[in-house]
Amino acid sequence: MRNLLRLLWLCLFLVSTLAPPLYAAARLPESTSRPDTLRLTLTSQRPHLTSERRADGLVTTFEGDLPLVGPPGAPALPVVGRLVGLPTRARPTVTIHLREAQPLPRPTAPLARVPSVQIESEREGIPPLLEWGREAGSVSEGQGWYPAAPVTVGEPMTMRGQAMVQVAFTPVQVNLATGELRWYPSADIELSWEAAQLPAASSIVEDPSHEPLLAATLSNYEEARGWRSVAAGPLVAPQAAGDSWMIAVEGSGLFRVPYEQLASATVPLSDPDRLALFHGSGSTAEEQAIWLDEGADNTFGPGDALYFINTRLPGRWSKQSAYRLEVLTSGTGQRMAEVAVPPTQGPLVTSVSHEVRFEEDTLYMQRNSGAKEGERWYWKQLAAFAGSPGDPASIFETTFDLPHMAATNSVVRVTTELGPLYTRCHLARLLVNGRSVEKQWTDMAGFGQFLDLPQSELQATGNTFRVEAETCGTAPIDFLMLNSFTVLYQRALVVSDDILDFYSDRSGSVLFQLAGLTTSGGLAFEVGTPGVPQRIIGGSISGSGPYSLTFGRVDAAGERYLVTTRQQAQAVDSITRHEDSGLRTDLSPADYLIITHPAFAAALQPLVEH
Repeated sequence: MRNLLRLLWLCLFLVSTLAPPLYAAARLPESTSRPDTLRLTLTSQRPHLTSERRADGLVTTFEGDLPLVGPPGAPALPVVGRLVGLPTRARPTVTIHLREAQPLPRPTAPLARVPSVQIESEREGIPPLLEWGREAGSVSEGQGWYPAAPVTVGEPMTMRGQAMVQVAFTPVQVNLATGELRWYPSADIELSWEAAQLPAASSIVEDPSHEPLLAATLSNYEEARGWRSVAAGPLVAPQAAGDSWMIAVEGSGLFRVPYEQLASATVPLSDPDRLALFHGSGSTAEEQAIWLDEGADNTFGPGDALYFINTRLPGRWSKQSAYRLEVLTSGTGQRMAEVAVPPTQGPLVTSVSHEVRFEEDTLYMQRNSGAKEGERWYWKQLAAFAGSPGDPASIFETTFDLPHMAATNSVVRVTTELGPLYTRCHLARLLVNGRSVEKQWTDMAGFGQFLDLPQSELQATGNTFRVEAETCGTAPIDFLMLNSFTVLYQRALVVSDDILDFYSDRSGSVLFQLAGLTTSGGLAFEVGTPGVPQRIIGGSISGSGPYSLTFGRVDAAGERYLVTTRQQAQAVDSITRHEDSGLRTDLSPADYLIITHPAFAAALQPLVEH
């Protein structure tokens, strides 16, 4: 749906670029003595308003041939669009000067709005996931002048080797609170970049198939064609990127890669000290400390394994976390430090304040259009309709368990990650076992409320979590996205299935005792800093099954621990040799990417050359 709307927007933008407007004009970029600066002036004649009667009543619109565009649901305003060519590597700095605005007559009827697209939903009568609503949300219930920025300059893009940028001028603004209109006669836009971003002098790269389109759409076509990069090359097979392998994992905890799996993946193991694990790529890559469990012979071989710990949340692209295993040409990889239990023992701790997170990933979307990082998975979409409180679509309910609750009268805190799709009036209510808290707000911030209740009002199994959404203000509908909820309670230090991840709520010297291990081979790690876990050695094992593990810390404030066993270490999802596609370059930008089986490459070459 969102891609369709973007395609419609681009078509309208090109129409405004190519069509001769009745009351707007553009002066092409001025010639200057500075090759690192472009100046563009967009001008507009005073607009004329007219009234039309439509199916939804009398509306005010604008005369002229310019397209009246905007996000669905927003006022339909005239837009003058231009495409300006740039040097391939330019990342321009933008300076905008608007001529003083002049008032326009107040319309006698509401401004016409951009139509909204509706699609029948197949999911229990719930409306579709209207991602376009985020774009229109700032005007549906907003205040002040819209659009907030009459001139917008898009992100640089490339077509057939020609870098370019979209410049759009909306000469009319509307005050969403009062209905007033004002008009900007002109806008001066200056794009500048560093001289080093200009390409070296070379022959002009022509593209016969697309040259007429570039000439018709680029305001500075003649100048921009000299800034193009080299033409796209033929299809190439991926190239090996040296001795490195990609390891994919899902979830958190201790992961195990057996010696035999590494050997099967052709990882050189003659000098295991040169093995190094990294998370991230490029300049942001961080080395991850690993543990080579070499057994009693202190030699890494069959039957041994490489261990590492993942505590990172999923990113925007996948539920998996990706690591890169390298064989260094020199030096040694980072290893988990061993931290001995201190000889002086502190007070015995058998329970801690423990937070458990409840979450299911069933919907994938980007709620905040400005957020480039972070996960995109959500649990449930709540749809609230005016005049229909209690509608099933506006309610989410589930049950949750709290294992190994300590016998205490401490306070339990329940919080939820609940965020809106639109900027409008929101109303949500959180209920746990009948207790409730609610909040009404109007921005894109999340619910932000928590519910405190005595631990005695919760039980080990069958607690009820419920969220109810309602409309408020003048909004006819509202959508809220539920990501997860967390419960902070006092938990006994008893492991479940031989694994427990917990934080210390004590400071100073502390002695932790964990019960419930099924084997005598308990392992303890301090994992507070991602990528730099530490092995805690010297702890004591007691009992004959189940077993207890006791270990001490000199200063436990803020530390995070993982207690598990070798048997509970998780297998990685995959380990594959890393291959470099050769596509990461500024010298040959592509318009599209073709991924194909090698057997089809020759047949695709004519399409690539077209």
